[in-house]
Amino acid sequence: MMLYEVPSSTIELLERITSRHLRKWLGVPPSFSSVGLYGKSDQLQLPLSSLVEEFKTAKTRLVLTLKDSPDEQIQEAGIVTRTGRKWSATETVSQAESALRHKDIVGMTAVGRQGIGTTKTLLWSQAAQNERRTMIQQGVRRTEENRRQARAVEMGGTRSMDHMGYHRQKADL
Repeated sequence: MMLYEVPSSTIELLERITSRHLRKWLGVPPSFSSVGLYGKSDQLQLPLSSLVEEFKTAKTRLVLTLKDSPDEQIQEAGIVTRTGRKWSATETVSQAESALRHKDIVGMTAVGRQGIGTTKTLLWSQAAQNERRTMIQQGVRRTEENRRQARAVEMGGTRSMDHMGYHRQKADL
């Protein structure tokens, strides 16, 4: 997936097919959404990762490998990773880098009753090259998780996101 020029729409199609077969295999109804299958911040966390998420992470890893190459000719070659029209790996890398720089400027913010120095975070300015790559890839994964959470909020009233009540009733019988 990393080297092949496959558009993101094809990967999304493959994920839909895979998700359909996963639903059948797990025995959940077809209306059980991908938010429930691949979500990492839900009550039910399955050890599955989204094909689109893995594709985007692999493409960003490729962009970072080419950009941070020790060979200057590779850095200056201007190699473009094609991902289709829906999503651009180079744009995603630049957005993740700018978000990490912004987070570096803003600094740590307290959450709840958290004290100063309670959590240790790695700052962009102090990170080594391999740590920066990891931070960017985690940012891409976090963005996909946020996109899934936004879809879950959109489906809020329909209860098509999680059929936990359906499964609880079925288990009680």
